[in-house]
Amino acid sequence: MPTPQRTGHAGGADMRRIDAFRSWCHLHRGYRPSTTARYASNISRWLAWCADHGIRHDRATSAQVHRYLAELDVGAGTWNQMRATLIVWFNFLQRDPNPARGVERRKRREGPPRSLTGAQVAALLTAAHTIGPATRLIVALACYAGLRATEMRTLTWDAWVSPDWLVVVGKGGQIASVPIHPEVTAALRVLQARADRHEPLMFPSPTVAGQPISHSTLAVWWQRAADLAGVPSTPHQGRHSFARALLTSGADVATVQTALRHASLSTTTLYVRAWPEDARQAVSALSYRIDARDQTVTDQQVAEAADG
Repeated sequence: MPTPQRTGHAGGADMRRIDAFRSWCHLHRGYRPSTTARYASNISRWLAWCADHGIRHDRATSAQVHRYLAELDVGAGTWNQMRATLIVWFNFLQRDPNPARGVERRKRREGPPRSLTGAQVAALLTAAHTIGPATRLIVALACYAGLRATEMRTLTWDAWVSPDWLVVVGKGGQIASVPIHPEVTAALRVLQARADRHEPLMFPSPTVAGQPISHSTLAVWWQRAADLAGVPSTPHQGRHSFARALLTSGADVATVQTALRHASLSTTTLYVRAWPEDARQAVSALSYRIDARDQTVTDQQVAEAADG
């Protein structure tokens, strides 16, 4: 397995702002170092998004904060965590009223995360292949490697360290080596054959040199494939589908945790809850084997059982 190396995200003025924010969180709020580090990582993503969209981060509105969270394409738990981070950030900036408080909290869904069937994933891949190599790779990375949207859009060609492995920068800047399916490898090869050899990013921004595509651009690419396939979905549902496919193929929970790069096993166990369709199929397939001894039941025994 390749050994990943840590890379940075922010620099210059943004880095100075984040350093000041970290000090404020520690000195004035008493947050633990792990909490402060997570908040700083989240704010780094926020600042990058604002820069990408030409938005003054210190003058952002509630509508712009909502748009940012929506483009992240995350579940209720992560949505609420990011919202909480931005509330703290705007408190640090002394914004009153706080624009992040104008964004609603989301309720967690009951049951397992939403996922796609095998037929739906196949239809998405077929549609993405028709659209182009970049869209094909996006769909393959979500459904066959379980990558998050941010992890996909910021990939560099250097991250493809061998035919079977990618090095991915995940949540909180954590680096992980991710095994990849042959479908992903094939998509990588097709896109690489058409890529600019001097461009380090797999998905470079068409408008901002040296930057990856935005969350909104990635979402548009996915939506085109979803519309063509007739499969309403989001990139994060591709990740959920990857988890479901692993579990239904017999992988244990610890293996799925590693594949999804979950810090906590409790997050992975959300996927272990039975999907309704899986439960229906299991009930439909249920059968009881009756051997010869079971058939030697007398009328008297049947009558006694009925009376009981």
